[in-house]
Amino acid sequence: MHKHLRLNKYKVLFYRLGLAYVFYTIARILFYLYNTELLRVDSVADFLSLCYYGMSFDTTAILYVNLLFILFSVLPFYKNTTIKYQRNLFYLYFATNSLAYGTNFIDFVYYKYTFARTTIVALNVIKHETNKKVLLLSFMVDYWHVLALFILCSILWVYLYKKVDVIVSIPPKKIHYFGFSTVGFLFVILITIGGIRGGDFKKSTRPINLLDASRHVKNIVHSDIVLNTPFAIFRTLFTNGFQKTNYAGVNDKLILDKIQPIKQYHNNPETKPNVVVFIMESYGREYIGALNKKANIPNYKTHAPFLDSLSQHSMVYTNEYANGRQSIHGMSSVLAGIPSFKDAFTSSPFPKQKIESLVSTLKGEGYDTSFFHGAANGSMGFLGFANILGIDHYYGRTEFNDDSQFDGFWGIWDEPFFQFMKNTLDKKEAPFFATIFTVSSHEPYIIPDKYKNRFKEGNVPIHKCAEYTDFALKRFFTEAKK
Repeated sequence: MHKHLRLNKYKVLFYRLGLAYVFYTIARILFYLYNTELLRVDSVADFLSLCYYGMSFDTTAILYVNLLFILFSVLPFYKNTTIKYQRNLFYLYFATNSLAYGTNFIDFVYYKYTFARTTIVALNVIKHETNKKVLLLSFMVDYWHVLALFILCSILWVYLYKKVDVIVSIPPKKIHYFGFSTVGFLFVILITIGGIRGGDFKKSTRPINLLDASRHVKNIVHSDIVLNTPFAIFRTLFTNGFQKTNYAGVNDKLILDKIQPIKQYHNNPETKPNVVVFIMESYGREYIGALNKKANIPNYKTHAPFLDSLSQHSMVYTNEYANGRQSIHGMSSVLAGIPSFKDAFTSSPFPKQKIESLVSTLKGEGYDTSFFHGAANGSMGFLGFANILGIDHYYGRTEFNDDSQFDGFWGIWDEPFFQFMKNTLDKKEAPFFATIFTVSSHEPYIIPDKYKNRFKEGNVPIHKCAEYTDFALKRFFTEAKK
């Protein structure tokens, strides 16, 4: 059976990929040793924990770098165990891995100047330099010890790679081999896709990005230990929509003339009310009757009767502007005043820097701060960004701890999760700040079975979801006012 299926090539493939994990871990240790003063970790156990969380990011980087190598290793060819074929795989493996692995070593030194893993932004900065070769040679001379470590690791990697070879063999029963190899090929491709995403196939969870490294740390700088440089470059490769604008030469007086004087009010007594911000998933203006009174829309029907009633006792702003195209754009826009356009700020190379926000302002006033999102913890990168903003408590599907209320796609239904938030806030001391990002008004536009006869689908499927979420909000207010 072993000869028919040639299982040896799969064992060798996993060994070769395993070597990459070993050397990425070595690079992480060296990165820390070079930057101990900036990244000080309290204990060996804490550092090992960071290394453990870093394996998810190593997996993504290693699989990205080795996509072609993996593909050619498991293609159902009869001759892929021959010496010539394996020699070509060797060259492919080290050509790609050496280039990617070397970027980790750049950050041994460069991190002291940027306080972040190198991303595509840094590469864009140097692409216009005319003396790249001179700069590279100067770097290699000045930091010869980094180059020496890279060469030493590379030699050891090559040595260990050559210690294990694929057994040269021709399968006696080629039909058996081809059938098994095809299944094996599809299986390897499947787990590779899962690994690149971060080990998760769930629809509700986005592929991991830079922000997700912040999920696992108490000190935000430790996210750079969790990360690796190839991952940082890959994940920002096509997401650098944030460009610094040069205003040199613009008339200062012209700019000042455009600035309106700021009105300041001093007659309000100082208060510290509890603050709750509702970020409503996909909740467009068109669903809210209070915002369409003067629109004269034929046969218009509101889908938010509670919000309409609330508007009669509220300050209502009627000029709304989109500050992003997707859910992930909302958190930075609403809480930190940083809009997203082409790319989400949270997916850009910049979100790890210190950010002034509603959270930091209220924390400075002594507020306890919380973020609620009924999806899987870490979904949309919210948990990582919550850590960066300095939010004290994150409550997700894990903390809710009752999957009987899971909608099967995204997270906990809005109605029970609103009640969970209400019960949680009841236990907090004033003043507190909380924000919730709802989930139910989202594709595939479903509501709990018990409400299917209560909320009807209107002209578009989301209408019943908008009505359900409005009802959930009403129930929250009914309980919270007690």
